[in-house]
Amino acid sequence: MATGDYPLFVYGTLRSESDHEFARLLRGASDFVSVGRVRGSLYRIAQYPGWVEEESLGGPLPYGRGSEAGSVHFEGSVIQSRDRKGPDRWVTGEIWKPHEPASLLATLDRYEGPEYNRVVRSVDTPQGPADCWAYLYVASIQGKERIISGNWLA
Repeated sequence: MATGDYPLFVYGTLRSESDHEFARLLRGASDFVSVGRVRGSLYRIAQYPGWVEEESLGGPLPYGRGSEAGSVHFEGSVIQSRDRKGPDRWVTGEIWKPHEPASLLATLDRYEGPEYNRVVRSVDTPQGPADCWAYLYVASIQGKERIISGNWLA
């Protein structure tokens, strides 16, 4: 899979608060860029989450619009949402810039496995939208618990 010159948005076991071995690998091989969020919903798959784009709303939601007046407030490393459609319309996470993207992303692709596709999406950040790689969950969510907050660590 291509690597492009994009940072990586992570929302689950790869986040900095995680003690998972691949989170430690990411921290050691990347620089932290920002907190951020993407449109969609988060589901508890097992001991890890899966982010899906919100098809129930008629297809993928538009990206890069979360910074419109009144819809998003960033406070430190916590993202507060005033989106009246509900906090579950956003998935919160972090953006990391790999030192050697080809090698690191190949390793993370293997870790994520066939349940996830690495895709480029616009991520809302306190500095404005940023195009990033992110792992989109592509397997079935039937019977999976939706994480209403959109935050795996909440």
